[in-house]
Amino acid sequence: MAHIEIKGISAGCESKLVLDNLSLNFELNKCYSIIGPGGSGKTTLFNIITSNVNKDIMWVKGDVRVQVENVFSLPQSSPFQDFEALKEYMYIPKFIEKENPLWDKINAYKNQEIDKIPKGIRKYLAINQFEQGKKNIYLLDEPEVFNHDTIESLIDLIQKMKKSGIVLVSTHHIGLAEAVGDDIVFLRYGQLLFSDTLQEFIDSKKEEIIDVRIYGC
Repeated sequence: MAHIEIKGISAGCESKLVLDNLSLNFELNKCYSIIGPGGSGKTTLFNIITSNVNKDIMWVKGDVRVQVENVFSLPQSSPFQDFEALKEYMYIPKFIEKENPLWDKINAYKNQEIDKIPKGIRKYLAINQFEQGKKNIYLLDEPEVFNHDTIESLIDLIQKMKKSGIVLVSTHHIGLAEAVGDDIVFLRYGQLLFSDTLQEFIDSKKEEIIDVRIYGC
């Protein structure tokens, strides 16, 4: 069964502390929205989970146990840097059905150069591709480069992912965090300020957290 257990994780670069004694558990069939200001350690947390840390630059202490076989990690940078890979993928009917509300938008870019295709479209295609592959863990680092027309499709994809695994979404978009998160995790300066259910976030913590997020960066 897919499970992620993080115990007392600290990480940093020389004297700069990026994560400070972080302990979290992530369970199957749930989506966790990881929120916080830039530099709070969200991307570093994802890199530690996927063992994608350059030990020559960053030190890491603590314990991470990832009980899983297949992990999909979507970085902040644009996927599909190679146009032929993207073009080939765009023509796989079982992945992108014409009933998809984004079909016209995606199809419109089929003859464009790769750097002309919006990062949001490339991210959507990458997420959709790996949702079809039914991974056990999905780590989505700031997928909200989508515009208003595509955000609903992103939410639908995340809900599908949750049925087969654990979903972690790092985002600055409070609306997206609320729409997909069963639990909300708030980080600031590498410290865990809040980790609880979405309902608890809405009922008693939301305004306090948003104030810290906006004014405490």
